[in-house]
Amino acid sequence: MGSASACSSTRSASSSPRTRVSGRSAKVARMPLTASILGRLSKASDEENLSLQGWLDRCRELAARLGAIVVGEHIDDGVSGALKDREGLRAWLADGATGRADILIAPHTDRITRDGLETAVRVLELVEGNAEGQPKPVRVMTLNGLDSDNDNAFRLQFVIEAELARAELNRIKARAKERRVNLAKAGRYPGGVVPFGTKVVLVEDEQGRRVKVLAAREDEIPLTREAARRALAGTSLRTLAREFNSRTVPYVAAAGEQHAPRPHGKSGTWGATNLMETLLSDASAKFALDTATVRQLILKFAPEVDAVGKPIPKAKRGGGRPTERFLRGGALICGGCGRPLECDEKRYKCRSFHEGFPCDAPVSIHAKMVEPFLTDEILTAFGDVPYLERVTSVAGADQLEAAIQAEEAAQAALLAGPDGDTLAAFQAAQEARRTLEAAPEELITKVVASGRTIRSTWEAGDADQRNTIVRQALRGPAVIRPSVKADRKRATIAERVEFEWAIGDYSGWPA
Repeated sequence: MGSASACSSTRSASSSPRTRVSGRSAKVARMPLTASILGRLSKASDEENLSLQGWLDRCRELAARLGAIVVGEHIDDGVSGALKDREGLRAWLADGATGRADILIAPHTDRITRDGLETAVRVLELVEGNAEGQPKPVRVMTLNGLDSDNDNAFRLQFVIEAELARAELNRIKARAKERRVNLAKAGRYPGGVVPFGTKVVLVEDEQGRRVKVLAAREDEIPLTREAARRALAGTSLRTLAREFNSRTVPYVAAAGEQHAPRPHGKSGTWGATNLMETLLSDASAKFALDTATVRQLILKFAPEVDAVGKPIPKAKRGGGRPTERFLRGGALICGGCGRPLECDEKRYKCRSFHEGFPCDAPVSIHAKMVEPFLTDEILTAFGDVPYLERVTSVAGADQLEAAIQAEEAAQAALLAGPDGDTLAAFQAAQEARRTLEAAPEELITKVVASGRTIRSTWEAGDADQRNTIVRQALRGPAVIRPSVKADRKRATIAERVEFEWAIGDYSGWPA
């Protein structure tokens, strides 16, 4: 690089051992060269991985041959080169941009970047001295012979190697994806996070090799089935997720195995998204749910599939975070006009006048008054009685699952000993399975004991769950009266809120 060479020659010319100053000889101190080293490993280093130490030693030797003092060693340990904002890379580039280092050294271009031209351009700006606030150009060198002092040759080769590194990364990703697909097709564990409801076990394959496969985790399978039944019955995934979290249902497995998909930045907690993806996962379909239930879940939550038949979850709706007011949606009505009250962050209000409807006595009531009042009334009356819930299953799902297993057993018998009897048995099992699959699917909803009380369900539930309990408890909406009575006296909360219980001799919800 011309500018770098000029810088070097200027330093060399001004560093003669002696010069004449006012007729007397004086020594002129020479500023030593400085170097900064960058290293990167895709996998974190350990005692068996000696690549990092080998690179560092060779980079230090190169700096020593150049007479440079190493002022910085920046290592991105276990970080992909595709990341543009790596900590080590930032510090290495900053050493050049601030003038702290005269020479930037790296083992190879692919240790600097695998994102192609974007990072390569940042390095070339340092070579030219064009980075913001940069006091002088820097020299960039690699162990495989790249040197920015060779101006044109360096530019071309550096850009080519950066693009080749990006292409190689894409090939690595493609091979890894193909490997995971092939392992999954073979029934092997493809690596990565462990799906909820499963665990990794070692088994012997046909060649006697020890291989990893996924197996059912018996303590989690019932939770997946419960979530599927209640989701098909109409319980929102947000309600289920909040309840699972309150029941301390673990999202992270034992022994540090993390489930997939990863929750929203909060390890170990459920949300509507990861619960839906769990229900639609291949692991749930294989170990926890029958074929008919999986089909109904796909129709409910993912009516579309991708090119390989994998369910595509419905897109999230916009509009921000929903309100947490549980008496919304017509649970309260105005005593003056009978129209539902609308809610904001603090109050329930009659909006008839603003919407062009007549109202003799528009009302407004603070949420901190009416919500605790109805909560106390409901829990005092019914808090300790059992809570019943609706669960939905697919009629004939058990028979279909048994038919599929019978067909698989008949096929194995046919392959082991083909004859007329095994062929007839296989054909009969195949026909029985086809008949059950052709039958129209019918959803059956049952009311079952949840094992919880009204109080525990209320306390663990979200706004949707509480709204459901209010509607089940009251015979119609609660009527809100004005805050001032006819005699000009202020009404109490009990006088303002009029309601009627839906049932007398309560034995559980829903009826």
